[in-house]
Amino acid sequence: TRTVLVGSNKWSQCSTFPALDVPDDKHLMLTFHFYNPMLITHYQAPWTPQIAQYKGPVQYPGKPIADAEWAKLPEAIKSDLAEANKPFGIEDMENQIALPLAVAKRTGLPLHCGEFGVVSNTPDAVRIAWYRDMLKVLGRHGIAWSNWDYKGGFGLIDSAGNETAAKRGLIG
Repeated sequence: TRTVLVGSNKWSQCSTFPALDVPDDKHLMLTFHFYNPMLITHYQAPWTPQIAQYKGPVQYPGKPIADAEWAKLPEAIKSDLAEANKPFGIEDMENQIALPLAVAKRTGLPLHCGEFGVVSNTPDAVRIAWYRDMLKVLGRHGIAWSNWDYKGGFGLIDSAGNETAAKRGLIG
């Protein structure tokens, strides 16, 4: 009688959903996580050493690191971040989320974005723009969601209990 959440491998990424073998069970809900592009969602996060080595400005939408900033970077950092510094916007969110949506449609199961968010190191304007696009996409497709997290590094509330820019972006 309980609902069980089922996600794909590799942190429930959208890209691994086509390989998900979904049991035939009406008590299931599909779940995915969404943290793309990592240069935005994990900006200067110490647990992502390649991403954390970049200390300059970021932007969203578009290439997270603008061409003028990119040109100033040492070759070693460019090599590490080249794959992560691709243009990204709401259309890319739509395209990536299409993979779990297709599995939900095929199976007739509900879909839930079980984790998403932007670390508080990311500039407020960038966080808000990303959150607004993400919520538009989730809402457009009727996808239930849970932000990661409420009060912490990705928080909607800071350690003192004050709203962050992310929360204002979610409700603004």
